[in-house]
Amino acid sequence: GTTPLVLTGLPATVYDVVISKEAYRDERLTVTISGGNKIIVTKTLTPLTGTVSLSIRGAPGVATPSPLSIQIWVDDKRAVGPQLTLPVGLHSLRVRAFGYEDRERAVYVSPNSVRVEEFVLMPAAFRAEAFSADRNRFNPHNPGLLGTVDFSFFVSAPGWARLEVTDSSGAVVFSKKLDNFSSWIQHYRWDGRDLQGMSVADGVYSAVLSAGPSSEGVTETFRLKTSVRIESSMVVRPETVFSGLGGLLFAPSPELSSAPSFQIDTALLFGYPYRSPGSFQSLPFAAAL
Repeated sequence: GTTPLVLTGLPATVYDVVISKEAYRDERLTVTISGGNKIIVTKTLTPLTGTVSLSIRGAPGVATPSPLSIQIWVDDKRAVGPQLTLPVGLHSLRVRAFGYEDRERAVYVSPNSVRVEEFVLMPAAFRAEAFSADRNRFNPHNPGLLGTVDFSFFVSAPGWARLEVTDSSGAVVFSKKLDNFSSWIQHYRWDGRDLQGMSVADGVYSAVLSAGPSSEGVTETFRLKTSVRIESSMVVRPETVFSGLGGLLFAPSPELSSAPSFQIDTALLFGYPYRSPGSFQSLPFAAAL
């Protein structure tokens, strides 16, 4: 029968049980039935597997990427290669390396098989996209990351970029050159200050990203834009999670910080507990994250 299977009225004897499932190893076990007893049989099945060996190289005249810079994805999950032991069935293989175009294909793995899949990587055309800010308004006078904005963007290959922040009149208040890209996602955190290190005035500012390839003689550039508001009324006063009401009852009143910031507080609270024989004879304490 098909699991979950319940069998009743079996004569008392020894039975040979075989559990089978497609793409899994058969499991065989012996069960002894005595008069009136009940037996529950549970078994974990082992998948049948095959091996896929990846051969990765650059196209003719193109340098092969370093093995440490190559990413291998199996069914949209990161895998460690180039030798892959995979369950029997159809799988999607994708090979990535910064500065190269992704290569993807479907591979069927047979039981106990060993196959070699060759991936030839072509250089990626430079692209810059997905320029965004992690918050659309902030106050530079707030402490730590609360007083900054993180600009991020995607690039497909090595190149350069220039970030410019302009005010409502189009005047450039901040400029920064970014280059030597070695990964797809780039970040730059701006603290809301101008070229002289002074906090800019309240208002809406445009962030403009100009980016291009590092190849000489290539003039094509990408121009991306987003906006952010400086708002000094957004005052955040971080409080410890142990701030609260003093007295017989300790009542913490934690304050929530704005995403994606975080705050870590630790404390050791001690004193002369009620009806304690003396200081430190009974030690109340607390810690929080």
